[in-house]
Amino acid sequence: KEGDLNTEGLDIDPAALADVLRVDEDGLREQLPQVKEHLDRLGDSLPPEVRSQFEALEHRLAR
Repeated sequence: KEGDLNTEGLDIDPAALADVLRVDEDGLREQLPQVKEHLDRLGDSLPPEVRSQFEALEHRLAR
């Protein structure tokens, strides 16, 4: 959220910073099926932590 990133001493326009840090949630939602398909292809070689993080992302974007 705004103010969490220390930009002291940086010459950056606040609007430009906001644009750079913006997350395209709709775009992420559209890509989830392809990412899931890729992760599924990795099978048991995929670390459980990666699967867990992906599932958490799916849950956050489902709201």
